[in-house]
Amino acid sequence: MDLSTILPRILIVSGRSVRKNKFVDFVGEYYLDLIVGYGAVPVIVPRVNGVHMLLESFEPVQGILLCEGEDIDPSLYEPDASGLSPEDMEEIRRLHVSDTAIDREKDSIELRLAKLCLERNIPYLGICRGSQVLNVACGGTLYQDIETELTKKFQAEKRVAHINYGVYDGHRHSVKVVEKTPLHSWFKDSLDEGNMEVMVNSYHHQGVKKLAQRFVPMAFAPEGLIEGFYDPDAYKPEEGKFIMGLQFHPERMRKSDIHEFDYPGCPSAYQEFVKLWKGSFMALSMMLLWKGSFPAPNCTAPANDGEQCERKKIDVSAKVCTLLFRQVILLAGPLSSHSPHNPPVKMRGHSLWRTSILLLLLAATATLPLSAATAAAAPSPSPPVTAIPSNCSNAFDCGPLRNLSYPFTGGNRPAYCGIPDFRLTCHGNQSAELTTGSMRYRVLDINQTTRSLTMARSDLYNNTCLSNSTYNNTTLNSTFFIGQPENEDLTIFYGCSSIITIVPPNMFNCEINGSSSKSYYLMGPVPYDPVLNVSKCNVSVSVPILQSSAAMLTDNRSLLKEALMKGFAVNYTVPYEEECIKCRRILGECVFNSTSGGPICICSGSGVCSVSGKDRITLGIVLALSGAGFTGILLGFWIFSQRAKKRKLGVRHASAASSADGGGGPAHISEIREISGPPLSKAIFTTSTTNYSPTIPSYPSSKCDLENGSTYFGVQVFSYEELEEATQNFNPARELGDGGFGTVYYGQKKKSHYNFAELHSVNHRIFTMRLCLLWLFTGELRDGRAVAVKRLYENNMRRLEQFMNEVEILTRLRHDNLVRLFGCTSRRSRELLLVYEFIPNGTVADHLHGKRASSGFLRWETRLNIAMETADALACLHENDVIHRDVKTNNILLDDDFHVKVADFGLSRLFPNDVSHVSTAPQGTPGYVDPEYYLCYRLTDKSDVYSFGVVLSELLSSKPAVDTSRHRHDVNLANMAVNKIQSRVLHELVDPVLGFETDYQVKRMTTLVAELAFQCLQQEKDTRPTMLEVLEALRRIKNGDKSLQSDGSCADGYFI
Repeated sequence: MDLSTILPRILIVSGRSVRKNKFVDFVGEYYLDLIVGYGAVPVIVPRVNGVHMLLESFEPVQGILLCEGEDIDPSLYEPDASGLSPEDMEEIRRLHVSDTAIDREKDSIELRLAKLCLERNIPYLGICRGSQVLNVACGGTLYQDIETELTKKFQAEKRVAHINYGVYDGHRHSVKVVEKTPLHSWFKDSLDEGNMEVMVNSYHHQGVKKLAQRFVPMAFAPEGLIEGFYDPDAYKPEEGKFIMGLQFHPERMRKSDIHEFDYPGCPSAYQEFVKLWKGSFMALSMMLLWKGSFPAPNCTAPANDGEQCERKKIDVSAKVCTLLFRQVILLAGPLSSHSPHNPPVKMRGHSLWRTSILLLLLAATATLPLSAATAAAAPSPSPPVTAIPSNCSNAFDCGPLRNLSYPFTGGNRPAYCGIPDFRLTCHGNQSAELTTGSMRYRVLDINQTTRSLTMARSDLYNNTCLSNSTYNNTTLNSTFFIGQPENEDLTIFYGCSSIITIVPPNMFNCEINGSSSKSYYLMGPVPYDPVLNVSKCNVSVSVPILQSSAAMLTDNRSLLKEALMKGFAVNYTVPYEEECIKCRRILGECVFNSTSGGPICICSGSGVCSVSGKDRITLGIVLALSGAGFTGILLGFWIFSQRAKKRKLGVRHASAASSADGGGGPAHISEIREISGPPLSKAIFTTSTTNYSPTIPSYPSSKCDLENGSTYFGVQVFSYEELEEATQNFNPARELGDGGFGTVYYGQKKKSHYNFAELHSVNHRIFTMRLCLLWLFTGELRDGRAVAVKRLYENNMRRLEQFMNEVEILTRLRHDNLVRLFGCTSRRSRELLLVYEFIPNGTVADHLHGKRASSGFLRWETRLNIAMETADALACLHENDVIHRDVKTNNILLDDDFHVKVADFGLSRLFPNDVSHVSTAPQGTPGYVDPEYYLCYRLTDKSDVYSFGVVLSELLSSKPAVDTSRHRHDVNLANMAVNKIQSRVLHELVDPVLGFETDYQVKRMTTLVAELAFQCLQQEKDTRPTMLEVLEALRRIKNGDKSLQSDGSCADGYFI
């Protein structure tokens, strides 16, 4: 089974579970089983500090259960007043010190945790002291001495001692439930009508001095305690929001004078809490059902009502959870080894805890690349897997050197951002030093394109004399650094005696131990210099210098200091380059782990992840948390589940499949990664319910078509509600960019990889969609697909025509380098929306001169492949009588492997077979529009050729098509390129990072591509080549001018 995602986890902060090896009091086995039964993996965290770091790297986290805070202020407890023993007081002080050692501000740990939960809509349930974190999040002051506070407000006979350790099971008091709160809704069916007062036991009676306005208290006690809060804006379970704190024990809620625990209040809170993520594990359960591990629950018989069926499904999930723990993680055997009729024993809280201990040992010794054990023993700084490094991929400056990147690191960047041998020491803006072994070098220049650097020995920079302790030859780590043949050998002799009376020009004096001694330097092979025949020297030191410096010394022997300051040149290799390229292609950070002596890839939100093309498995992380006075152990469960790919492979086959099995066939979805960062553009749009679709005769007309699985031009018709849900109500944070006539939104929240190929019936598919997908992957399509959704800027006829034009063209054309259209909304939809496959790696424009331009992955070979694949797609369009009309780098998308997907066909035209051009008003993007089309209103296939010539110019120069900051003659890149090529100053056009001046093959190919771009950019269309000729030329350039015969057909695509 191809496992590709990690099951959701619930973080349980409970120090008691560690101390007593079980859950006690407020975290009973029932609640633990509820978590496991609904399909999440408990991760037990003994201390609250570290949880906020955990959230930044350990995903998916589907909930936080904070059982006890770590914020007791010992100043509130005096031994005489509290009755605490000295040992108890010492423990309280120790715990408080250990928390504040990380951040001196009181309660800042809980504050950060609460803010993260609120910002990321992570369900949160705090009980006992955990509830107070809500108050911190809103700026309230945490605890007050209730004994003191009550003195001001209540008579003595009404006061209650807030700590009474003489009766351990807590103080019993009356609580009045506040109406219109979740607590009220949970209790209303269990209490007498009109009486919303209950007796509860609280463990610690701590009060709150101030509550933030947006938080609502759920109960009040007469002694001034506030029992529980919730945030109305963050408590919407139906939307996946649950932020709440409860100040009393779940098991200890009673009626007055009755010792039975018969109130459902807190159990209801747990149930609502876990329902937010219950479907996530059921997805894997259903996968195993289809593979025959368990019989599917029979929910079709009339006798089985919905509640009974739900219980069956949950029971199956619990069994599968146990099975995975015992077999997948503990490697006890294949999933199919257990008989469905002999399922494993149901897992309880204690056995789960013991299993977690085994998991920790297994992960620390064999499974994870950076385990808790190795992290604790690391001899030098390693990347903390609890916090994703966010600056390692950013270029940095060091001394006079600019825009440096991996493998170099330095300045204020963490040590793990680069290889230790490439770590630079920055001395302000003055100099940069590289230390290798015991030798320090002053780095004068770094060329990351040619992978060369110029450096000089620091001890001989602006100096020709060495002290006794530094008489060392110049050495470098030969694994990473190779001296260039252009260097010359220089040998300096110190402590020399001489009988000659004439001072040679290569002699100089050095002061050693307070006395002056003679020194010499020689170039070339040492034994042949005549000075050695009459001199005896104590020590010699070899130093390479540049050939230009050697020539300078030959002309003037007194310039030794200047020659040494110019340094020498070396080439360097980039260690682990292939691994780091793969890591960055999946939007990860390539960092160096000094413990293992190699790189690791850290993916945002997923921790350490694999970079293998066949095994993009995100690994769970086991953390070692330590503080000033304690060591905590974090238990991380990681389990992988397979999610299947569902996308219809052929629109004509879809109709047949629908008639055969009730609609919906097997489908495929590419694995995608969530893209972070700001959107490319923020389009202003308006919502309208106007329906223009009756003007399109072929659009589905029946309002029942949607329910019947109708298609338009053979693609699926989606409901507006589904796409609204998938894009989180068209959340601006999900905008991917401008799609020509509409804003494009990202349509999936979590990474997923489903495979529905083995489903046997439509009932199983419907069961999966309803049970698994609707609950877990909020924000994706209900059939599991990750999509990009284009929304019209405005609903007018012009936009509508572009919308329908794109649908018609994309549904009739199939090509590996054309973006796939999945479908659109129905004619009765409130808005017209297009649904495409999601391409995760941005556009060519992004990588050339946009937000991804610093990644450094568009080397010349990659750029040439992009040009070839784009030309291939356009040639196929032209062969099938389609003109794109808006070819530009913003419409060329890239997948994770930098393969091309040409997009945005809103302006495209179907070209009649019997005409040479189409007369139409010029449309397109400034800088790319064919000048003949612009002047004469004559659109031909050569118009795309001109636009492609601009794309080639961008690939050569990394410059945008239009830039008003350039010289007025160069504002338009097409003009600039033509002028540079005609003037034979191509080096002024080509991006220097490509190696035009240093790499012969790059220079040859870029020159030929520039000539091809020059032909494409001709003013008259008849002098331009066809796209097929352009494609053939690019193929010849890549293959060294070898002749390639074209078969004259669109081999990689076809038109329906």
